[in-house]
Amino acid sequence: SASASASRSSRRIAGAGAPSPAMSARLKEQDPLIKLIRSFIIDNHDGVLSMTVEEAFATTTTLVEEHVGADPVSGQTRLQRYAPNVHRIFVALDLTRALHEYDARTCITHRKFVPPTFKEIRHILNIATAHAAAPTLQMVTLDADDTIYEDGGTVKRDSQIVDIIVRLMRAGITVALVTAAGYPGKVERYEERLKGLLDAFNLAITMGAPVEFLGRFLVMGGECNYLHYIRVVDGRCRLIALPDDVWKDGRGVRWKQEDITVLLDRAEACLRETAETLGLDIDIIRKERAVGMIRRQKSRFAYEVLEEVAYAVQHALKDLRVPHCAFNGGNDVWVDVGNKALGIRALQSLLDIEPSECIHVGDRFTRTGNDTMAREVCNGLWVCNPKETMFVMRLLLRDLHLARHHRAAEVEPADVTGAIVAAVEAASPERAAKGEDGAVPKPKLKVKAPSLAEKATKKAAAAAAAA
Repeated sequence: SASASASRSSRRIAGAGAPSPAMSARLKEQDPLIKLIRSFIIDNHDGVLSMTVEEAFATTTTLVEEHVGADPVSGQTRLQRYAPNVHRIFVALDLTRALHEYDARTCITHRKFVPPTFKEIRHILNIATAHAAAPTLQMVTLDADDTIYEDGGTVKRDSQIVDIIVRLMRAGITVALVTAAGYPGKVERYEERLKGLLDAFNLAITMGAPVEFLGRFLVMGGECNYLHYIRVVDGRCRLIALPDDVWKDGRGVRWKQEDITVLLDRAEACLRETAETLGLDIDIIRKERAVGMIRRQKSRFAYEVLEEVAYAVQHALKDLRVPHCAFNGGNDVWVDVGNKALGIRALQSLLDIEPSECIHVGDRFTRTGNDTMAREVCNGLWVCNPKETMFVMRLLLRDLHLARHHRAAEVEPADVTGAIVAAVEAASPERAAKGEDGAVPKPKLKVKAPSLAEKATKKAAAAAAAA
């Protein structure tokens, strides 16, 4: 009817409007630990400061220290009693030290009437986490959009993140891009977005860097569905898909195709229905492991609208068995099979890395963010743009240098290339023998026993025997 059409038209105008700054800020500022710290400082009854800033961070430092290593489902730590939904924490945080470093630039402890903001506390937590993780760090996982480049962007050769990643790899750290972007069978799409980084790798190899250096960079796509490593092909660094049988059991869970179909069908139906209800002009994109809602026009959705859609889909899928992630992507909403926690867990299993030895950097740690689950398996650094990523990564590199300079004995970097090669050969010897896609020539490495290669070989052999 004409009235119904007018109603949909008015809703469409409302849905496409600019986000409310105040509401959007509240939706983006969701974190139980930060909320707890602010509650220590602010008395909700009359708005006065109930604790000094130093006292609040000192108290939280003690609570976190008790919480580290606790059973995540027991709910028995004091921190969990104060903040029942607090995420797992794998390293003790010296928040007092981090506060003093941040205070040297901002003087927030000198303010009498304005308490630290959510953003300021987030920065302090990032500083403390970087300091705590550096001494034992083995792997850094990075989100892509709004973390290492702007939303929908690419890595250019002169991007600052290129230097950061290369320096981490030279320090023996494995760097893995863990992104929601899934391009099954189209590895060139990843290569297009990472062209500047791959060009830098090409230059490094030309200048004499060892081939095993490349083994310290991996790409996990579709949250946890597609894993790639780098191989030199015809003189160029190319991304090669790692066979599923090498690494997917490391996620700790498997699911059936028919269950995936049910999940994606229900998610697509909910996206369409919610978009119709809100009067949104959208297109639906369906992939083998994901379904998403994107805008037909170039203007952006209101952030509140995206949140509504993401929450609606989360509610519609809550009783399904297949692990999934329904998230607000900033100007779209996607549902992926699996989540980043499973992707990072698979990397940790393949490379024999503990959660405390890994750190994930991302921009979406809210209830509708796809970085949130990563905190269940490793430390987290919450950034909101590539500029913040550069800051915390430089801090991390400085701490890495200091930590390794003061070690009594130098520790040999992890043999990542050896681990991947051994796993491929153990799981699929015929593929390696024929030189098919996915096999790589085994490099001549001097590895101390027991190496990651040996551990990966035993793991793959055991899995093959069990099968």
